[in-house]
Amino acid sequence: MSTSRASSASPRIVYHLNSIAFGGMELHALALARGVARAGWPVSVLLPELPALDPLIAGFTEAGVTTHRITLTGAQGPAKLAAAWLKTRALLREIGPAIMHQHRTGPYHGKWTVLAARAAGVHVVVASEHQAAYRLTGPQRWATAAIDRLVDRIVAVSDHDYRCQLAESGRPPGKIVRIHNGIDTSRFQPVAPAAAAACRAALGIPAGVPVIGTVARLEEQKGVSYFLRALPELAQRWPGLVALIAGNGTLRQALEAEAVALGVSGYTRFLGFVSDPAEIMALMDVVVISSVWEPFGMVAAEAMSVGRAVVASRVGGLPEVVADGESGLLAPPGEPAALAQAVDRLLADPALRARLAAAGRQRVAERFTLEVMTAKMLTLYRELLAERGRDK
Repeated sequence: MSTSRASSASPRIVYHLNSIAFGGMELHALALARGVARAGWPVSVLLPELPALDPLIAGFTEAGVTTHRITLTGAQGPAKLAAAWLKTRALLREIGPAIMHQHRTGPYHGKWTVLAARAAGVHVVVASEHQAAYRLTGPQRWATAAIDRLVDRIVAVSDHDYRCQLAESGRPPGKIVRIHNGIDTSRFQPVAPAAAAACRAALGIPAGVPVIGTVARLEEQKGVSYFLRALPELAQRWPGLVALIAGNGTLRQALEAEAVALGVSGYTRFLGFVSDPAEIMALMDVVVISSVWEPFGMVAAEAMSVGRAVVASRVGGLPEVVADGESGLLAPPGEPAALAQAVDRLLADPALRARLAAAGRQRVAERFTLEVMTAKMLTLYRELLAERGRDK
């Protein structure tokens, strides 16, 4: 953050991301960095040199967070990993953080960064895993267990994630701590009707027609194909229906082709990356999260905070975010007919839609805010620093 706001008494923290795209993990890390910076802790971020992450860099910069980019993407050989390790160690020595908190997409990813942090003399190392725990075997399991011993705590982003880690990673319970993701509700608020109407007009969507949609990386995990397959049935019931898909990914071309094959391309719009997802969600009568697996469910929480009714897959951490029948509806994963039925139920019942939307917004405000998450994370950081004799 800016030196004018940072407290000299606050330990410096560095976040590291092994990102290849801008998705839920990145949104979580951005929100957390904002919250920690607002609390007066100096914050820096290390992340790969990838054009897809430029919007993320812009978000960190807006929050006053210093970013450092490392040229390392995908699977790399020993020579490139060693070079990245040396550069990261040098950066960490230059920055001088008391804490490094790594965000990674799996228990075997980015382990070299933990080694770099310890070699640089970082006092506390924390890791958050944003994918379900894997059953590792052989050398991968051995290497993971060995480097886990250099990590002070591993954060599980939901109760489901915590249970998975206990069952599949072999980690002791004391190594894992549960801290639910939180969203910046100041950035995800109900949009004024006039602003929503202007956005609808800009997209050429007539007033009064039903609009449903999703905000997701276009990757297999997000199950957007199931959303597309639910559309023909919904379009028969709701003439004029418009379906919005916000997000990019490696499957965009395949999904656009599938929309043509299903006969839904005429009323389905692929919007690509959107800088203000709250504005797009505000146009939707129902926000659909059709993921096939999901450790937490950031988009569900964001949509609920915007005041939208949500239909989500009953997978992973999503049932912790969306209480079925109370703050949204859940459908079995990978079943387009069930997804269509849940969406149809909400489109047909505006009173139910409004009730669930209001309850969803309240649920997020009580359980899944940036403030709640940041407070728990800062408590963890302070406890670990105290254990190391480095408390503030």
